[in-house]
Amino acid sequence: LEPITLGRRRKVIEKYGYRGMAYLGRVVLGKGDNIALGRSVLLDMAESHVILLMGKRGYGKSYTMGVLLEEFDRFPFTIRSRLSVIVIDTAGVFWTVKFPSKEQELLKEWRLKPHGIRSARILVPSNSYYYYRSKGIPVDGKITLNPKDLSPEEWLHLLGLSWDRPESDLLLELLEETRSVEGLLNKLNGEDRVTRSLRVRLKILKSWRIIEEGGGIQQLVKPGGITVIDVSTFRGNARLPQVITSVIARRLFEERMLKKKGEDASLLRGENPSEMPLIWLFIDEAHLFAPRGGGTPSSEVLKIWAKVGRQPGLGLLLATQQPSDLDPSIITQTDIFISHRLTSKVDLDALSNIKPTYVPESLSDEIAQMGKRKGLAVVLDDVTERILLVQVRPRMSFHGGASASALT
Repeated sequence: LEPITLGRRRKVIEKYGYRGMAYLGRVVLGKGDNIALGRSVLLDMAESHVILLMGKRGYGKSYTMGVLLEEFDRFPFTIRSRLSVIVIDTAGVFWTVKFPSKEQELLKEWRLKPHGIRSARILVPSNSYYYYRSKGIPVDGKITLNPKDLSPEEWLHLLGLSWDRPESDLLLELLEETRSVEGLLNKLNGEDRVTRSLRVRLKILKSWRIIEEGGGIQQLVKPGGITVIDVSTFRGNARLPQVITSVIARRLFEERMLKKKGEDASLLRGENPSEMPLIWLFIDEAHLFAPRGGGTPSSEVLKIWAKVGRQPGLGLLLATQQPSDLDPSIITQTDIFISHRLTSKVDLDALSNIKPTYVPESLSDEIAQMGKRKGLAVVLDDVTERILLVQVRPRMSFHGGASASALT
């Protein structure tokens, strides 16, 4: 049977077939407990989309992210080498994708085999690197930011300063002379209250060892590769993951915009396009990075990705268990919604206005009627104008997001 496709128009399928499409699962026929599984469901990843992945804790959000990462890893080299995936991992659960799943019987039912993701790299903060290695966690490197890549707004946010603070005036003045944390500390020789306050903040920043000369986004973009950035050890300080994400997303946007112009010029001359791949950015707990009401550097740049990222080749997948806390302007730019079970009225209300003309009910109504079986997801696709109930396929790699239990 012909698969059901999401995110790809019929004329594109007629020209390119199903290359670059991820096997998400199978369509669900029926409702409640009396269901059957129908045709395969494929999701386009060869072009840029804004995907919103939702669901309450324990119903498959990070699991589905892992499925899409596995599918990227399974693409033929001719497709995969033109793409690169960067994952902002807030819970520290995606390092396990390197290992095969232990659910062999379930996979056999779906005619799949256990398989770790070969193209995954795990980057962690310097302060966590040796601890992770001592526990046998296969990390591949450290994540650092080049101080020259940080904007003034990102410096202030990182240090917990607002524009109207006297420390901010002093910092902005010093940034004209040096961008290294050590250089900034060396210039703070006074003992007045403002200087002492800024010195303490910079010393704390230095202890995190995240701002270092030589760092930068070049280490992240690997054609055909998945780079997982584990920021879970910073959960006590949301500013660090927000700034890391802001810098990465902003610099990638700038680079891809420049490369796209060069690619268009090359095509006009009949030459090969640039070697910089198209980028997919996967962000877990996205409401922390683009919250309702803004207030973070990452919020502004992610809104830009959502609005104009398609043209330069920037795909965005935002996963959240609290869509009500996500910036509404990003929700309105989403073209593919994937929702596992949601029960909170405030979250369902946040989606109540999503009622395209091609479906009889709002997205929140469809989600409210969904069964409790794990792995079920309501999928709404603006590209093909369809809404489906899908059973997400089982993971081939090991799922690190399962709940801890005293029984196992």
